[in-house]
Order: sequence, then structure tokens, then C-alpha cells
Amino acid sequence: MKTLSKVIIAFMGSGLLAGCGGYFSEQKATNGDAPQISSCEMKATLDDFEDSNNKSSEEEGRGGWIYTFKDGLGTEVEFPQGDFRVYPGGVGDSKYCARFRGTTAKSGGDIYAGWGFNLSPAEGASWDASKYSGISFLAKRGNPEAVGVFRVNVADVNTDPAGKICTDCFNHFGAPVKLTDQWVRYVVYFDEMEQRAGWGAPRPDHIDKSSLISVQFQTTIPNIKFDVLVDDIRFIGACNESYLQPREEKTAAPEPAPEPAPAAAPASDAPADDAAGDDADASEETADDASDSTEG
Repeated sequence: MKTLSKVIIAFMGSGLLAGCGGYFSEQKATNGDAPQISSCEMKATLDDFEDSNNKSSEEEGRGGWIYTFKDGLGTEVEFPQGDFRVYPGGVGDSKYCARFRGTTAKSGGDIYAGWGFNLSPAEGASWDASKYSGISFLAKRGNPEAVGVFRVNVADVNTDPAGKICTDCFNHFGAPVKLTDQWVRYVVYFDEMEQRAGWGAPRPDHIDKSSLISVQFQTTIPNIKFDVLVDDIRFIGACNESYLQPREEKTAAPEPAPEPAPAAAPASDAPADDAAGDDADASEETADDASDSTEG
């Protein structure tokens, strides 16, 4: 079985950090400066964990159970299967957050551990996130000895078995997260998420955000401690979020202008006037092609 995965990312704020599937900047969110959110952002909230249960927020028809998963090779997680519980604390006045910690197996095959939640309360159903452009969340490392990298993924109907499309499933679109020991806001856009190389069927060009299944946080690194705290997971892009910076438009590089065509020699059986006319037409077509290739 291929490694399970699912979820999303991209820091906002200062310096850029290179990462697979996108570039991330970071914005620290220390206790006391947690941002005020609008009613729109509340509806876009996947979970802020303040209700202290093991179900994601019931907004806009969402509300799936929170669960954990792991390999059978010796990986251990604090809350196995359906026993997920929130953790005291968070940013600002937050009372609770999610905490996922444990150790991964030393070796033996596909090693993984993660937690996540389905978006739809109906088992196996998808949820339409077309109006959103990505996901944001707050996160930090809970133990300085724990691994500093995690992956956030989003499963859609093409990568999750529930979609009944994939023949090599669980290679979800996602991106890596570099954790610090301080609360940081992470933002990842759907169009910056990528599948892992080398496996998975199908391999579409992009995530199908109209048919999302779940969100997950995951590690696949063997023989490590992991300890990740997460809070305030939300969809982004539909609420004029103050922390979202304008994105640079991606434009394709213009194609180079074609080389000028050499003048053709008149055919021996063609009148000289006709040959000259053909050369003129060819020169005009070449000029037109060059003009078309450099516009825009």
C-alpha cells in the first residue's frame, strides 16, 4: 500500500523559504496578537477546536470526524484511531488546539503517521470548495527535539478511494511545512500543491477543488519524534483576509521570434514574376509570425 497523505500550505509575511510545491514566507502569531476574524472567516473555518470535541466545525454543510492513522510497522501515535482529543492552549485567547505527537517506525516499508478530517459529514462524500483558493492554519513544533518538517495535503476525488477513480490511491496534492518553536501562520494555495513524484494514478494537472474529500497533516520520515500543534484551520480566498498578500501573476515567457526564411530561388518552370510574388508573400508571413510571437 502506498503511503497515505492529504492536506495544504504557504507562509505569509517576511522572508521566502523554498519548498516543494510552493514558496513560503512566515508570519509569527504570538499569544496576545491573534487576529480578529470576520463572520465570513468564521464560515470558512474548518476547525478552531474551541468546542473541544473530535469533529471539525459544522459550517457550510461540512463537519467530518477527526481521526488519526499510522502504518503497522511500529509507528506510535498519542491518540489512535477514533480517540482524538484536543489540547489546552493556542494563540491569543484560544482555549484549545490540536496536538499530534508520537514516533515513527525505524524501517520496514511505507512509514507514515498523520491526522485529519473529512470535509463532508456523509461518509465518502466530497465537498465543493470552488470559491476558495487554499487553506491557512497556525502551527508550531511542540518539542524542540521533534522533527521540524511536516506535510499538509488535501485529498480529492482523484486521489482518495472514496472518489472511485484512482487505481493507485493516496498520492494527494500537498506541500511541506517547515515548523518553528513559535506559532506561525501558514497559507497554502491549491494551485501550488503537488503530488509526490513517481507514483499515483491518475496524476491530474491540479487538485479538483470542487470535489474535496479531506484535509490531513502527515509525516513519512522514519525513526523520528513528531510533535505538531495546529490551530485555526480555515479556507482562504473568499473573505478578503487581511494577512493575504497580493500574488504575482504568472505569465509564460514569450516564444522567440522565428529566424527569417531564406529567399527562395525561382523555379525553372515558373515565370520570374510569379516567383518574386511568392517570395514577397513568404516574407510577409514570416514578419506576421514574428509579430504574433512577441505580442503580450
